[in-house]
Amino acid sequence: QIFEEFKDRKGDILSGYVRRFERNDIIVDLGRTEAVIPYKEQVPTEKFRVKDRIQAYVIDVKRSSRGPQVVMSRAHPGFLVSLFSQHVTEIYDGVVSIEAAARDPGYRSKIAVYSRDSTVDPVGACVGMKGSRVQAVVSELNGEKIDIIPYDHDPARLVCNALAPAVVSKVIVDENMHGMEVIVADDQLSLAIGKRGQNVRLAAQLTGWKLDIKSESSVEEKMAGAKDLLTSIKGLDEMMAELLVQEGYTTPAEVAGLSPRALNRLLNMEQDQALALIGNAQALADMVAQGKAEFKKAPVRDDFLANSSASPLTLDNKVEDSQISERVKIFLELSGVGEASAHALAEGGYVTIGDIVADSAEEVAQKTGLSIGVARTIQMAADRYLQSE
Repeated sequence: QIFEEFKDRKGDILSGYVRRFERNDIIVDLGRTEAVIPYKEQVPTEKFRVKDRIQAYVIDVKRSSRGPQVVMSRAHPGFLVSLFSQHVTEIYDGVVSIEAAARDPGYRSKIAVYSRDSTVDPVGACVGMKGSRVQAVVSELNGEKIDIIPYDHDPARLVCNALAPAVVSKVIVDENMHGMEVIVADDQLSLAIGKRGQNVRLAAQLTGWKLDIKSESSVEEKMAGAKDLLTSIKGLDEMMAELLVQEGYTTPAEVAGLSPRALNRLLNMEQDQALALIGNAQALADMVAQGKAEFKKAPVRDDFLANSSASPLTLDNKVEDSQISERVKIFLELSGVGEASAHALAEGGYVTIGDIVADSAEEVAQKTGLSIGVARTIQMAADRYLQSE
């Protein structure tokens, strides 16, 4: 009877009282039955005591040897979406919809909202009069910051909205790699990336696109380096090199891969000139491959890569042994982290304890080779350490 009563409640928010704790899991009294909030579905910044009132999102209802079990979560993005549905009439009525949501539970969230009625402002509807509606949701999430952005069917515009409050200068879309190169002004770079990469990581999760954040100065430096190298190709002057770079051809190998017809269109060249240029470009490309010519690259400090399913940090794997040892010492300060786990973190490219918290547990497991359970435990220990500091 209890299973039949709750089996269709998946995706709902249920309220109850904290009955007890079992191995870090919270057991919630729902009246008719008990529910469990597993450790991994809890928000790191929240602390509950016995008899506290608690709301959570039902992620599963299943049968077990001890009877039906209701599994709930406070960290799931669906919890955020359902809370807005409760407090925003337009969402409940279907006029406004939440198209996507991304969460860094306990710290910050982003939702993309869309209105089916042109007379209704979706962001204003979610914010409410004097912010009353969004504040009600923030209060239930114990102060978690929420960014509400307008949804756009154009992926590039959606990414620009998702990176707010940073202002985007230019977006280059790569459909094949399902990625975007986002260029921002130098003074907007840290704002676009956010603290510990949080802003760009949430934007990548929200949009589902791999985002590569670059500053205007680093792009200009890279373009200048590419132009310098292309002018080394015999028969290619500075103006021609600039035209090729503007079209996205930045290496001799890419120029060598062009057809004579393409060069004729881009540079207004005759067939013989184009063939000669392709041959010269191929010769220089071979020299670059053999290390006899260099390509000037922009400093990597200005670049930041975020992926909805991969790590937002691009790190050099060739790290000196002394640096590994220093990192191991840092990670051994975390409660419950042993030598093996500390070495795995260091060799996985993590430099600071903050870097561990910045990634998701899945990303930590993927980079280090540790199990997902161990990765979650390490993240909780890292979070506690940072809070105590």
